[in-house]
Amino acid sequence: MLRVFAIHPQRAARVAQVSRSLILCLVRPVRATSQSVAALLLAFSCFGCAAHIPGRVVDATGRPVANAHVKIYGMFHGALLGEGPIRDETVSDAQGRFAFTEPGREAAITATSADGKRKGQSSVSPHGETVVVVR
Repeated sequence: MLRVFAIHPQRAARVAQVSRSLILCLVRPVRATSQSVAALLLAFSCFGCAAHIPGRVVDATGRPVANAHVKIYGMFHGALLGEGPIRDETVSDAQGRFAFTEPGREAAITATSADGKRKGQSSVSPHGETVVVVR
C-alpha cells in the first residue's frame, strides 16, 4: 500500500535546507581531506627529487668557453612518478658557467663550442660543479 503524505511547502523547504546542510557538513571534510592528501603526495613525489646541477665549460688549457651549447641527457628515477628521460639544453655564459635543475643526477652532459669545432662530454658530478672539457 502506498501512502502519500501532504507536507506544508515551508516545512518542505526547511527539511530540504537541513538535508543540504547535513550533506555539505559531511562532504566538505572529505573534499578537504582528499585535497590535503593530494597535496601531500605531490610534495612527497617532488621533494628531494630535483637537483641543481651547476657546471662550467673549459678548453684543454682550463680557460672558460663562452657561449658553448650545453646539453644534458639521461634518466631520472622518481619515487612516485617513476622513470623518464632527461633532455634539456642551455648556453654557457661569458665565464663558461651553466646550470640545470633536473630531477635526479644520473645524467651526462655534452658541450659544443660556439663555432661547433670543439666538443666534450662529462657525467654529472655528484659533488659540486661539473666540468666539461671541450677539445
